[in-house]
Amino acid sequence: MNSLQGALPYIGNPDQIISFSVSRFEEGRARGTRIASISTPAGLDATVVCDRCMDLYNVRYKGINLNYITPVGIAAPQYYDASGAGWLRNFFGGFLTSCGLRNIGSPDSYGGESFGLHGRLSNIPAEQLSYSRDGGGVRLSGVMTEACAFGEAFTLRREYFFPAESGSEAEFFFEDCVTNVSHTARPFMQLYHFNIGYPFLCESSVPVIKSKKIVPRDEYAALHAENYSDITSPVDEYREMCYYHTLEKDENGVRSFGMKNSALGLSLEISFDDFSKKPAASALDVFVQWKMFQKGAYVMGLEPANATLDGYEENIRNGTLKTLAPGESAKRRFSVKIKEEK
Repeated sequence: MNSLQGALPYIGNPDQIISFSVSRFEEGRARGTRIASISTPAGLDATVVCDRCMDLYNVRYKGINLNYITPVGIAAPQYYDASGAGWLRNFFGGFLTSCGLRNIGSPDSYGGESFGLHGRLSNIPAEQLSYSRDGGGVRLSGVMTEACAFGEAFTLRREYFFPAESGSEAEFFFEDCVTNVSHTARPFMQLYHFNIGYPFLCESSVPVIKSKKIVPRDEYAALHAENYSDITSPVDEYREMCYYHTLEKDENGVRSFGMKNSALGLSLEISFDDFSKKPAASALDVFVQWKMFQKGAYVMGLEPANATLDGYEENIRNGTLKTLAPGESAKRRFSVKIKEEK
């Protein structure tokens, strides 16, 4: 059987093929946080943290973990610290952490306002949460609102689709739509923090980044630029490095990136289309590769973004600061595919 629809005459409950549940944590700093758990016939297991921007806490393929998880684990959004680098105290890593919408990257000050590391988005709970399961699979959607009285007002609508298909690969999809619902044009920054971790990330892994240009973020990264794709063993002390890539587009305007692990015989490919008919307004035209190989903090970030990481002044200077007009939206569509490599 390759679909739930074809299996229906054989089963009494769809959970036999594709299981789905929504629950809340009862203990510790995660208490009260809603999550959605999905398990598909292709061997994909995923956890969506509904009260943390519907981000992905973990993704596994046939029991193999693909992403890094910090010592923080899941914490409820009320523990978020907006000052400086306080964001890290609520950062679970996960397969996906959403960053923005007023700031990404380093803490910054601009126009008399201070912005914390990577913004507030990943700590905003979903409202209008909706989910369904039919013959095609599971759909899960919700809306996050980032707003301030007399200031910005953005909504982010996110929808996941997990197909009920089996085979030697697993795939799921999600779409985002960021809308400026205020009556004033607003600058916005957005970054998708995909965090690849052990055992999928190890010495037998190789990043697959289809780039036509690579620029180190700083002088230290420049010293190691020839080895940007190297994945080493974890060490006691490691200084993080970031590289900006300009990704190539295919004939349909789609860009992709990922990783292969020869020892596990697995590959990960993430593809996206940002519908950027007006690149100055919406394009995810920056791609960040983040390397951090310290013991206990062993992770590679693969991060599409619409801005660079060092604040408003830098983005104004290099022309990467994006603005949404009143009522204007920026749309992104992602597919995530895990394949068995022969």
